[in-house]
Amino acid sequence: MNTFAPTILLTRPEAASYEFADMLRKSGVGLPILISPVIDIEFMYPPSLDGFQGVLFTSQNGVAAVPGHALPAWCVGDVTAKAASSKGWCSKTAAGDAEALYRQVLADSPKGRLMHLRGFHARGKLAERLTCAGIPTTETVVYRQNSKSLSAEARVLLGGKKPVIIPLFSPRSAEHLMLQGPIAAPVTIIAMSKAVAQEVASLKCEKLVLVKKPNAESMLSAIIRHLHTY
Repeated sequence: MNTFAPTILLTRPEAASYEFADMLRKSGVGLPILISPVIDIEFMYPPSLDGFQGVLFTSQNGVAAVPGHALPAWCVGDVTAKAASSKGWCSKTAAGDAEALYRQVLADSPKGRLMHLRGFHARGKLAERLTCAGIPTTETVVYRQNSKSLSAEARVLLGGKKPVIIPLFSPRSAEHLMLQGPIAAPVTIIAMSKAVAQEVASLKCEKLVLVKKPNAESMLSAIIRHLHTY
């Protein structure tokens, strides 16, 4: 067993990394935390919602990219729904992933046109599938996920001998991390989904942990459980 205390490396976009770091600290995690985003969020010009009866949000970034509105907003999870509610949206949560959001919208069967406000890189073809299911849905890119290099400090950390815990929340973040190797340190990956785990399949990590539910709370619980192994 490695005798060094691990460092937690957060690679999410900056605002989301600081938010999760705060969750770790409030949960009593006292380990070193290094924030080095591999994605930078660039907001686009927000679209007009005239003629639409609701929107879909698959991330907090989508919420942050557009002005608030009183329209119904179907959200991928509780955190995104809370962010939407704070801006005036009438939010509903699927409490899961994009697939759960798809099922929730189908179950609610809203009338009128919907708009999916999403990032440039997205999975699941949510708008297309809903339209085919009889719920006309348009998609509009409201932010870009631009690649960002790891900091010099993060590169030193990943090239060293001390253990590193890396929570990975999206396949995009995982993909960008893998492009910035080599990674020599003993790394534990905490993966938000199977899609994330697939992106790091070629990495020789000490351990790969798949969270039980695709949300920040489950990610936090998985990290705390893993820390008990040290």
